[in-house]
Amino acid sequence: MPGDSESFTPERAYAPWEIKPAFDFGRVMSRTFSGLFRNIVPVLIAGLLISLLSGVTLLATSMITDTGPDDTYLSGVVGLMTTLYLIFLGCLYYGFCMDVAYRTLIGYPVGLKDSMWRALPHAFPLMVIAFLFWTGFFLGYLALLVPALILTAGWAIPGPAYMFGGAPILGSFGESWRLTRGYKWWVWLINFVVGLIAQIGAISLFILIFMVLALFQQTDLTTDPEAELSQAEAAFTFTATLLCFNLLAGLYASMKAAIYSECVDLQDMWERNRVGLSNAENDDPPVVI
Repeated sequence: MPGDSESFTPERAYAPWEIKPAFDFGRVMSRTFSGLFRNIVPVLIAGLLISLLSGVTLLATSMITDTGPDDTYLSGVVGLMTTLYLIFLGCLYYGFCMDVAYRTLIGYPVGLKDSMWRALPHAFPLMVIAFLFWTGFFLGYLALLVPALILTAGWAIPGPAYMFGGAPILGSFGESWRLTRGYKWWVWLINFVVGLIAQIGAISLFILIFMVLALFQQTDLTTDPEAELSQAEAAFTFTATLLCFNLLAGLYASMKAAIYSECVDLQDMWERNRVGLSNAENDDPPVVI
């Protein structure tokens, strides 16, 4: 009977195609890590190139400020330009990692040079998107914690929406909000879990670094007993730290590509379900008994 509460279920109340498709948490997690580790070689090579450019930039900045006139204004301008350029390089690397991860998800071939060239024109817009996102996040955090969490979920994928969905810079936030509609807490949970895993991995790596440095001290692998770190220790610490940051950035970008891919598929399926339900109701009106 329609009024029998024991026989009532959402599946009986609605047609099967009207039910919202479920967010596949396991699939998104799998895509997040596969998008990184299946492209680990180009990701690390790109990270090395970006790091070399950053190092050259910092060296040039140091030479300008040390050998130039003692001008506070000049030092401030140079420092600001250097910071913006380093952020630009970081966004370039972020765009590159998103590109290789997303192309892997959709089955397209991945190339280091091709992905870098595709990411290059998007680096500055990604800077603007990042600035707007963090500005909105901090304003939401100052208001209350809950608005900040909602913005974190609703504005989780403006970068992919801009790069892969063709949304404009400002419109990418609205597109991100639309794509995450109905799944915001799942998106927030993915961000939280991946962030927690990344923190555990980073802490484990730094513990490993300290253990290796202690081993260096015990085996007397040092070129200068008075120095805090020998050349070998400094080289190892720098390489391990650089590897850690590159992997974390690549994992973050891969997570964004995985969330975007999942949300696009879910919203398309949801829309097809609604259209199918509407067509079914128009073709065969339900009979009320």
